[in-house]
Amino acid sequence: MNESVVQNPVVASYLEELRLRAEPLPPTRREELLLEIRSHIATTLPPEASEAQVRQLLDRLGSPEEIMNAELDDVPATADTGRAAVVPSAAPLRWRELTGLALLLLGGAVLPPVGYLTGGVLIGLSRRWSPTARVLLVALPAVIAVMVMVEMIRNGQWYTPADLVAAPRTTAGAFLDFGLDVLPYTAAQVLALIAVWLFPRIGAGVTKGRDR
Repeated sequence: MNESVVQNPVVASYLEELRLRAEPLPPTRREELLLEIRSHIATTLPPEASEAQVRQLLDRLGSPEEIMNAELDDVPATADTGRAAVVPSAAPLRWRELTGLALLLLGGAVLPPVGYLTGGVLIGLSRRWSPTARVLLVALPAVIAVMVMVEMIRNGQWYTPADLVAAPRTTAGAFLDFGLDVLPYTAAQVLALIAVWLFPRIGAGVTKGRDR
């Protein structure tokens, strides 16, 4: 095994990127994956490998993002597999996730709390974020929103389905006002979800907090 080859700047950069992208995985599986890739590189490349040989091997292995996609797609996320139920942070958001974020942000002005909760369901069903991130950034705010709405209904401070039929413009205006009132909170929630998606270290920190 040619361990010295992993000190090659190109290899070292590749392994570092893989390490960052793999941080959302459970610690045991993360270490196994990194060791597998490192060992494969060390045993395949000859001593004093040229840059062309290094890049050719890394191209065959695939980018760190592709490795993580394969890691998460091969086996469904279950308690038995120990795999993290997330998609690599840098992978593009799909239409369902974009719709979910939009509804989380503006759902309070569409049909509260239905619009907002629909956005929460769309994000909750996505593997883009870790289970812990979805609990803290989606489920918990949704529970709080429902509790607030129930209290408003009990106190007669909210509109009923009959109001939607009898005075649709007035009701729609009330929904818009409500959506503007809660916009700072929903914007903070959406920005937090985007930050976890964009930066692997943030998502990894949330996951690590769960694993301890």
